[in-house]
Amino acid sequence: MIYGEKINALDYVGYFGPIILIVVTVAFYMWHYSEQRHKIRAILAKFGGLLIFSSILNAVLKEMIGAPRPSGEIALFGTPRERDFYGMPSGHAQMVAFVTAFFIKNANEVNNVNPTWFAVMTVGFLAISILTVIQRYSFRAHTLAQLAVGLVVGGGVGWLI
Repeated sequence: MIYGEKINALDYVGYFGPIILIVVTVAFYMWHYSEQRHKIRAILAKFGGLLIFSSILNAVLKEMIGAPRPSGEIALFGTPRERDFYGMPSGHAQMVAFVTAFFIKNANEVNNVNPTWFAVMTVGFLAISILTVIQRYSFRAHTLAQLAVGLVVGGGVGWLI
């Protein structure tokens, strides 16, 4: 893909993948716990706290590792940005992996979730995560290693903590 080529709608889904998954996760818990405010507060506090932790962890790891992004990044909006940010681990990959792992692990605690609906949502979360990784790689924002480390770190925070 060369800068200036037609951008596919799926590229936007990939770029905004973390935001899409965060909004869907918050909406999911607000919908299913609409009559149990204490549960909404508890799960969203846990989600928000871990989201902040994951973001801080990403920034710390980028500074510690100091791995540059690949050259020739393709800009989704206008001109490519300056190369002043490190690329390891990928923040996009880390966020989609975190939100997906958190959703899969914690949605089972919701008593009234239909198993078919849960499966459909899980496939949707995984699809958006895959689109995000593909977009970040095809636009040369990250190497495969940077994306893999982001997925492992984000998945670990979402699943293990």
